[in-house]
Amino acid sequence: MKREVILTLFVSLSLLSLFLISADVIENTTTECGKSESGKNYYVRGGFWEERCNYLEGEWLCTAADGEDTCQTDMVLYEGYCENNKLVGEEITCRNGCVEGACVKETFFQRILIWFEKVFSSK
Repeated sequence: MKREVILTLFVSLSLLSLFLISADVIENTTTECGKSESGKNYYVRGGFWEERCNYLEGEWLCTAADGEDTCQTDMVLYEGYCENNKLVGEEITCRNGCVEGACVKETFFQRILIWFEKVFSSK
């Protein structure tokens, strides 16, 4: 009986120490993310960056990544942005083409044509 109590106490303390070590690692990790044009804006070329730091063995070890929105093709934009303080990205098909890291905006005349197509094609 005494042996079972000691064994149970040993296992409990071991599990507690593993939990505390895991919690310590999680608390000593930071991530920051930023975007020059404030989030997703397909019509403005922007830059983005992310820095991740971990506190290990008494010192901070950090890694950084940065980049700019870029045209993958003449119609596809890669837009980088921050989500939950992490750097992510997506590919967007630009209706009017992609130039210098941004989708080309529709002209006023194009908007009128699109409106007419929607109105008259539904009848």
